[in-house]
Amino acid sequence: MALKMLPPTPAYGPFKAFMRSKLQAPFTDLGMSNLGSDHTQITARRLLVNLACFYGIEECNNKAQEMFKVWMSNDSVNPIDVELKGTVYCRAISKGDWDEWTFALKMYKKINVASEKIKLLGALSCSDKPWILSHFLQLTLVKDSPIRKQDALSVIGEVSGSSIGRPIAWRFFRANYDRLLEDFGTAFFSWTNLIGRVTTRFNTEFDYEQLEQFRDSKADNLATGERAFKQALEKTRTNIRWMEENYQHVVDWLAEQNFPVAGA
Repeated sequence: MALKMLPPTPAYGPFKAFMRSKLQAPFTDLGMSNLGSDHTQITARRLLVNLACFYGIEECNNKAQEMFKVWMSNDSVNPIDVELKGTVYCRAISKGDWDEWTFALKMYKKINVASEKIKLLGALSCSDKPWILSHFLQLTLVKDSPIRKQDALSVIGEVSGSSIGRPIAWRFFRANYDRLLEDFGTAFFSWTNLIGRVTTRFNTEFDYEQLEQFRDSKADNLATGERAFKQALEKTRTNIRWMEENYQHVVDWLAEQNFPVAGA
């Protein structure tokens, strides 16, 4: 729960610094090469590299960018270890710009392996550039889009998964609700799942009021999403309670670990 609730708060910076302090040594020991490793080491490395890059260990992100650029230089040969592809793709796009993003989109269109398409689709949502994320979302609506129709709702859900993407995806969802409902509302599971994903990190009274007001504004057009909106409001209320009951404990604990939250 804490990992989902902290990103928009002042405690997240100190929490990331704490995580880096714990991950740096094991990351330095294991590195990012699986050559000569057994299954246990490969599994441990995959998990460790994902965390190390995510929480901002510089060597990890730099290496991910290097690996991705090698692939960009010759797209017919992908040198990235299969166990690390998801992390490398995501971090290279997060730290990169338009060139990295458009290359990943090109490979998403070109590659026919389903598992690889899923990795690339997820990575495309890792950009930290709001304008790129907005462009990505807009592609779900255009005719002859490079994004497969069956992947459109996944795109919105994936973008909503980051602290940068969350407000962009929520705004896009509201602005295009009627169109999205017309196109995808009959796919009950996917549609209700999307409503849950774009609201899952809501944890303030402001979030609750926005969600409730939007739900009420669409009262005559909720269709298969009526129950999903009700559940989203319940989840938001649960998240608010969690923040009220636990956030200060997290702040105090971080201070005890010598990672104080400014102004706390």
